[in-house]
Amino acid sequence: MTGDRGTAGQQHAKWDGPELPPSRSAQIRGKSGHLLRQSFAIAFLLAIGVGPPVAIVFGVIHVNQANQIRAHGVDTTGTVTGQNYYKGSCQYIDVRYETTAGQTEQGTIGTDNCLDNGTTVNVVYDPSAPNVVQYANDRGDTIGGWSEVITGGFFTALVWGLVLWAALTGRHRKVRARLARRRTLRTSG
Repeated sequence: MTGDRGTAGQQHAKWDGPELPPSRSAQIRGKSGHLLRQSFAIAFLLAIGVGPPVAIVFGVIHVNQANQIRAHGVDTTGTVTGQNYYKGSCQYIDVRYETTAGQTEQGTIGTDNCLDNGTTVNVVYDPSAPNVVQYANDRGDTIGGWSEVITGGFFTALVWGLVLWAALTGRHRKVRARLARRRTLRTSG
């Protein structure tokens, strides 16, 4: 052991011998850290692998609902009953309206500008699913659904393309390593 000057004039012993194996607690911490990293990696891969296809499914549902409203929608007036905010801006309003069957329904409409509670709005709803509603002037608007389908499709293709690329390049490295081992065996033998 040799002395090393530490902070504030303290002497610290420095080990000059062979490297010691890590303590049991350090080994456990290392394994749990590895498992934690693996868990985060799996969760991340599931999120990017599952999220885009789910966006496609919701997009198809929204396009179908808009087409139903376009084909069979019933116009009525509704009253704004609430607003839904995300990061400080209004995203949706809740609307209560009465169907032709005399049933009171509550629906949600995506919007860029919030309306105050009690405001009367013209809406159109699907009689086969009365809680599906849109502004009357947006009757059958499918742009939101198609944007979900296109965005989800793009990210699905991107994710699976990256997975395929990683698989192919990993296999390529393995093949190159195997060929290099064969060459060294031939030249050494």
